[in-house]
Amino acid sequence: MKKGIDGDWDVDMSVLMGANVANEVAKGDFAEATIGCTNAENGLKWCKLFNTSDFAVTAVNDVAGAELCGAMKNVVALGAGFSDGLGYGGNTKAAIIRIGLKEMQKFCELFYGDRDIQKETFLESCGVADLVTTCFGGRNRKCAEIYAKGVVAGAPKGWDVIEAEELNGQKLQGTGTCIDVMKAIVAKKAEADFPLFVQIHKIAFEGAKPETLIEINGAAGPSALGTPASARRQAEARPPCSVLSFLRLSVRQPERRWRRVNPGGAGAPAHGHGGTAALVLGDGSRTHGRGLARAGGRRGQEPGHQRGELSAAGAPSHEFSLLLRPSEPMLCTIP
Repeated sequence: MKKGIDGDWDVDMSVLMGANVANEVAKGDFAEATIGCTNAENGLKWCKLFNTSDFAVTAVNDVAGAELCGAMKNVVALGAGFSDGLGYGGNTKAAIIRIGLKEMQKFCELFYGDRDIQKETFLESCGVADLVTTCFGGRNRKCAEIYAKGVVAGAPKGWDVIEAEELNGQKLQGTGTCIDVMKAIVAKKAEADFPLFVQIHKIAFEGAKPETLIEINGAAGPSALGTPASARRQAEARPPCSVLSFLRLSVRQPERRWRRVNPGGAGAPAHGHGGTAALVLGDGSRTHGRGLARAGGRRGQEPGHQRGELSAAGAPSHEFSLLLRPSEPMLCTIP
């Protein structure tokens, strides 16, 4: 808005953003909002003007941060809608929200590092609260769910069609913002730092299947989980087995008692529930290792936590720890 003002005179601009879906505010449901302003005096004036018993307003000295949060949350909401359209549950959506919030912060740091954006802004109503409500109830989530369902059913609809059919004259913000965000990321050659944003764009505009949304886990590796760049570079230098953040173990229990193999090769009897674990590598191949019971120890008892190691050809072995239950696929992390 400020850029559109003609002449050499200046106007102090503030923004109002937050977890305040319009129809709920119109009904009088309690909601919060954040005023992004340039100084505390202006913030106080705006709070006095807007604050009511059912509309709580706070101010932050961060115009750019508040405004960017309000824009980018709509991109994350597309991912939440894809998740809903695929029938995924709360765990998946929570992961999308968390990863999305971190990518929003990272985007602000990379492209607006000179605007003094405050980390605290992301914890205000304009940040995490607006992101949560949009990913559960906003129009961008709703339309993305319809989009994903159409693709899965083999009857895809274009974004313009969905917008016209579902929004009663309102407009989608997430799709346009997604395009702009992706242009900026590509210009910086920073795709590896924004796996969720990149995958959302691929699904929305490049023909990728909605199911590929969760491939950010394998494609992005530790970076999607918040691993520092230095640790990520170290992981990338290791053999393929060690760069996986999450590994699916198919566990079976062929026997009640077995022998553990010590590093020196000597065997020692171990009571308890043993099993064989298959490690699925990134290329789809498998390697196998033996588990070692550390807890649960007696026959007939519930299996306890298991420890052991898995190794791939040409790669060092890795310890794993999991709760072993017969014939169930388990999820495990490598430290």
